[in-house]
Amino acid sequence: MLRPETRFCAWHRRTLKIARGFLAVLGFFCLAGTGQAQAGVAATNSLTHPVLDKLTIAWIRSAQAALPPPYSGQNLTWSEITNLLRLEANGGAVAAQGLWGFVLATKGRSADESTEGMELLRRSAGRGYVPAMVELGFLLKAGEFVARDYKESAHWFSLAAEKEDSDAELQLGVCYHYGLGTNRDFAVAAQWYRRAALQTNYVAMKCFGYVLMKGLGVDESPDAARYWFLRAAKEGGNRRAMYNLCSLSWHNSSSPESITEGFHWAQKSANLGDPLGCEAVWQCYANGYGLTVDRQKSWDWRATAAALGATESQYAMGAAYRMGDGVPVDWDKAVAWYRKAAAKNHPIALYDLAVHYGMDTNNPASLAEAREFMRRAADAGCLDAQFQMALHCFRGDQGPRKCEEGERRLGDAATNGFPEAEFLMYQLQYFGVALFRGCGPCPKDETEGLRWLRQAADHGQPQAQSTLANALLRGYKMPKDPLAAEKLLRSSAERGFVDAQNDLGYALLSGDIPMTNAIDAAFWLRLAASQTANPGTSARIKVNLAHAVISLSVDEFLELDRREQAFRPAPPPDIKHLAKNWEECAAYQQEDGEYGR
Repeated sequence: MLRPETRFCAWHRRTLKIARGFLAVLGFFCLAGTGQAQAGVAATNSLTHPVLDKLTIAWIRSAQAALPPPYSGQNLTWSEITNLLRLEANGGAVAAQGLWGFVLATKGRSADESTEGMELLRRSAGRGYVPAMVELGFLLKAGEFVARDYKESAHWFSLAAEKEDSDAELQLGVCYHYGLGTNRDFAVAAQWYRRAALQTNYVAMKCFGYVLMKGLGVDESPDAARYWFLRAAKEGGNRRAMYNLCSLSWHNSSSPESITEGFHWAQKSANLGDPLGCEAVWQCYANGYGLTVDRQKSWDWRATAAALGATESQYAMGAAYRMGDGVPVDWDKAVAWYRKAAAKNHPIALYDLAVHYGMDTNNPASLAEAREFMRRAADAGCLDAQFQMALHCFRGDQGPRKCEEGERRLGDAATNGFPEAEFLMYQLQYFGVALFRGCGPCPKDETEGLRWLRQAADHGQPQAQSTLANALLRGYKMPKDPLAAEKLLRSSAERGFVDAQNDLGYALLSGDIPMTNAIDAAFWLRLAASQTANPGTSARIKVNLAHAVISLSVDEFLELDRREQAFRPAPPPDIKHLAKNWEECAAYQQEDGEYGR
């Protein structure tokens, strides 16, 4: 999945050759220490910080270019360069202000120095120095050295992009893609990605290929997407483009050739350390995509993907330790992995943590943590959490009742197709009542209520199926339809819903639904009688059952016993647990650190 990228601005990238992705880049020079740094010396250190790592050999060369002529091109130490930059900046040199300002902003020894650095950066950018504009955009988006401000970040990226800086164009595309500091607009994002891609920005090529693959703001075009992915992968060595080529191969065809090609690109991406590439290889070994199933290799690649920061793999590791899937059950390890995924707003990891901490009912701190995880899960698009949050708000579980927030949360879950929420919306709107004490009644709207009832029944909610079936049998507020009613009742009854079992048995017994054999009605009524704990309901079912069995023969009684003993409730239907396009939320991260290099 395409995510925002923090990349080097053009004035860095032109002199920097990327040899490997993620944590190893040739040409970086570590400037975090106090030792001297000389231009032309290649670093062996791994990347340590996405912003500080901008202080590269390219930065030193740019700094030397900004120095007075007597010093330009000399082999100066870090201290000599920065001292000269400071003097030039104090003298009003625009480029020096931007370069020195960036050092102060990111490496300042005090808050005052950091503030001074940002002032110099803004002054330099305001006077038209493009690298300063780009650095301001990065710093304000990262929010690690200064307060995050997406709006100002987008402003500086926009100014630099208008001056045709390809990395600013890329970042401006990201702003529009995810609505960071501006309104989300996929079409505008695609335009900026394209402009940067045409300047041979390989990350932008990958991003533009992504929107073409998904049809975001442009017409969906797998062929065009493949063109840009191939360029980014082959010319630029972009490992996320390789992963996207894998996704493209699998999405467009299930032929053996496509599966093999997909694995080829997944393996190349994984070998370069891309977390999602590793995740794809894990899936290949787990499911036998293009190769023989290998549980050990599957586990190894899943662990590698998780260690590299692939969020879905981190969640899967947590689930494995929780359920004992290939490893002994270990709740401490499960929670540790869940927390890694939850830190990047994985909705189900957040929800599972909420449930876990909510079980410790005697620990106020644990319950408070559970409520916070549940809120975050709901905001991240977990429908179960949205529904639970609605109930919490209606009941006042977290203090005063919050009926308006409860209605909003419930509406979110129902709109996204969560059956329990849809059925509750039916009750609220059809009857126009307040189901929770302390909240005002919902405006009555029978038509809208019945629409929610049908949606809940379509999505397999057993009580909704039973309710709608009875309305169809009687023609209440809708035309009679015994065949549709029978289908709904059987679906609900087979999943163990007692009221549906009783209603189905009675409908067969009374002739509302044609009965093919005498055992059928007795079977459903007997199941209902064995499960209900309500005295009134139990008495009614027993009366119906007595009528159903009165004419059965001995052989039919034996068959009835056999059917009852063999009955197992059908599994619940597959339902959506996540909102549509939940992964497009800017807060969700598929991996740690930088996104998709």
